[in-house]
Amino acid sequence: MKDATNRTRLKYIDLIETCPGFPFDDRVRSHQESWCIILLVHYLLREIRVFTDGIRQVNIWLVNTELSDLSGVVPNFKSDRGSGFQGITNFVWRFDFKAYFDATAPDRSRVLCDAVESAMIALAEHRRWSQPEIREVFARVRQADYCLKADHTKACRSPDGKYQARVSYSVDREEFRIDVTVTRGRTDVVLQKTIYRGGPGMGLSVQRHLGKPHWTSPSELAIPIEHNAAMPDGDVVIKVP
Repeated sequence: MKDATNRTRLKYIDLIETCPGFPFDDRVRSHQESWCIILLVHYLLREIRVFTDGIRQVNIWLVNTELSDLSGVVPNFKSDRGSGFQGITNFVWRFDFKAYFDATAPDRSRVLCDAVESAMIALAEHRRWSQPEIREVFARVRQADYCLKADHTKACRSPDGKYQARVSYSVDREEFRIDVTVTRGRTDVVLQKTIYRGGPGMGLSVQRHLGKPHWTSPSELAIPIEHNAAMPDGDVVIKVP
C-alpha cells in the first residue's frame, strides 16, 4: 500500500519577512503586500493540487541579503528541517529588501511573487516534489494582477424563495473586504453592503471566523462571526428592504 503521506496536499504558504533596520512603514507595507499574495495562493491551492509528501504548510522566511548571521533572526534556524513537525516545514530564502522597497507598487508585488515562487521551486527540487503545479499557482497569481474576489459560500436562498444572498471576499495590495449582495432572482440586485474592511494582513483570520449565512426570516439575513480580534463576536444582521 502506498504511504498516505505521499498524497498529502499543500494547503498553506506563510511568509515571514526578516528585514531589520528598514523604516517601520516600509516593513508594514511589506507585510500587507505579502498577505495579498498569501491569500491568493491559499485560494488557488484549493483548485491546483500540489502533492508534498507529508507537508501541509510551508513557512518561507524571506531574509534580507545583507544579513550574514541568522542566529537570533530565524528561531532554531535550519532551513527545511526534517520531515516537517506536524506537517509544517520552514524554508529560508534570501531577498533584496532594499530593491523591493525602492520599487513601485506593481513592481513590488511582482518581485515578491517571483521570490516566493523561486523559494518554492528550490524547496520542491530539494524534496523532489512536482514543480509544474507550483508554477501554475504563481502564474495564476500574476494573471489575477495580485487581486482576488471569491464567494465565501454558495448563495443562500430566503425561506420564501424571493431573494438570494451571497457573501464574497476580495483582496488587493491595499485592502481585504467582505461584501454581502442580495438579489431578487439571480441578477436583480436589491442590496449590497460591505460588512468588513481592513488591511490584507487580517484577511485570513477574518475569513476563517466567518460562518455560513442564513435567513432568520424572509427579509432578515444573519452572517455568524466566531470570536475574532478583527471583528466583534456574534451575528451581522442585514435587513432586506
